[in-house]
Amino acid sequence: VFGRRYPEIEVALVEDSSFRLEQLTASGQTDLSLLSLPLHEPSLAWEPLIEEEICLAVPPEHPLALKNEAVNIQDLAQEPFVLLKKGQGFRQIAIELCEKAGFQPRIVFESGNIETVQSLVAAGMGIAFVPKMVARAKWYEFAPAYLPFAEPAPSRTLVIASRKGRYLSKAAEAFIETMKSTIESHFHS
Repeated sequence: VFGRRYPEIEVALVEDSSFRLEQLTASGQTDLSLLSLPLHEPSLAWEPLIEEEICLAVPPEHPLALKNEAVNIQDLAQEPFVLLKKGQGFRQIAIELCEKAGFQPRIVFESGNIETVQSLVAAGMGIAFVPKMVARAKWYEFAPAYLPFAEPAPSRTLVIASRKGRYLSKAAEAFIETMKSTIESHFHS
C-alpha cells in the first residue's frame, strides 16, 4: 500500500529481535520500529496501532483441537511449548502468560521466526501462543489448529516507536499514517 501511494519514497525493512530493533531505533539507525509492549528502551516514544488477540496454536490432532473449545491457560501447565528465542518481545509475553497462570512453560523448541514456530506446532512438536494477525489461514496446507482463550482473553499491543525528540520526516509521518489506515481497514471493519 505504502509503495503504491508513495513510489518516490524508498523503504528499507530491517527484521530483527525486538531487543535489537529497540536499540536500532534508540540509536537513530532506524526511523521507526513496529514493536509490541512493553518496551524496555526509555528513549523511545510510541503510539499504539492495534490491540491484538492472542490465540493458542496446537497440532491438528491434539485433544484440545478435537474438543474445539476456549482454553484456560492454567490447563496448559504440562504441555510442551514452542517459543520464540530470547530477545523477541512476544517470547516474554508468552512466558508471562504462563507465569500469571501459575507455571513455567516447558520449552521443547525455540525459533527466531513465528512462521517456524507454527510449522513446528503443525508437525506435532508442541503448542504455542500466536498473535492472531500472523495465524495461518485454514486453507494453508501445513497449519496448526488455532483455539481461542477463555475470557479474559490475552492480547498484545502493537506500537510504532521512534526515538524521543527525533524529528520525523514527512516520509516517516506518511508511513505511520499508512500503517494506521491499513490496520484500521483490515482489522476494524
